[in-house]
Amino acid sequence: MNNKLRIKFIFGIIILAFLFVVPAYAETLPPGEAITLSDITDLVVLIVRSLLALGGVVAAGFIAWAGITWMAAGGDETKVKDAKARLRAGIWGAVIVFGVFVIIGTIANVLNGNFFN
Repeated sequence: MNNKLRIKFIFGIIILAFLFVVPAYAETLPPGEAITLSDITDLVVLIVRSLLALGGVVAAGFIAWAGITWMAAGGDETKVKDAKARLRAGIWGAVIVFGVFVIIGTIANVLNGNFFN
């Protein structure tokens, strides 16, 4: 096929695709319960609480892993250095998670007053 014929063929396929489009009608949607703003708020609260809990568990895991690595180092300076770096990262992670918890709690209390109740 030459280029002009190929372009005409593709254009014809696109035109045919638009001719056979079936419209979607909103009346045919199945009946159900409407989503309200409180449903969305509850979902956001659940996601934020879950992520904060997960962040706290990960930070605690890093701190515990660092402690175990440090105890098992047996005087090896490279292992002790790695354990100190991991401990520092775990503590910073815990501080960041706590800071996010405080910031989100403060913003939520300013907006509606019932986020962490």
